[in-house]
Amino acid sequence: MNAGTAAMRALVRRARAAIVVLAMMAFAIAGSNADAQSAGGRSPIDPRFVGVWEAVIPSPQGGVLHMRAQDNADGTFLTTFPGTMLPPIYGLISANNGSWVVMTPTGSDGGTYTFIDANQVTMVGRNGPPVTWHHPGS
Repeated sequence: MNAGTAAMRALVRRARAAIVVLAMMAFAIAGSNADAQSAGGRSPIDPRFVGVWEAVIPSPQGGVLHMRAQDNADGTFLTTFPGTMLPPIYGLISANNGSWVVMTPTGSDGGTYTFIDANQVTMVGRNGPPVTWHHPGS
């Protein structure tokens, strides 16, 4: 594997880790989001998460990687990487009481979150450094 391929794989791993940082431990506790909702359980996601979020993380090549996530009230999410050829990441997200978990077709992660204010949240997961997300325009 050449250095460029290794760097791109590292970038993809870091991006996935950051996205996974956008997910939830409550999912594992509550079971599937659909089951929790249909059983009258708590919402799979803290209502403050619902909407569009953006974050920027350092790239292994020295630049930055822009991320844009759409978190939905039903616990689904989609994250894209504007300006890149990276494929989107999608799956289930659960976040409640300061803990989060994400599950994607390729894996899962979880950790903690802290809202700085209504427009910013910092998430820390097992697979990467803290990432601060913000609503576009804020």
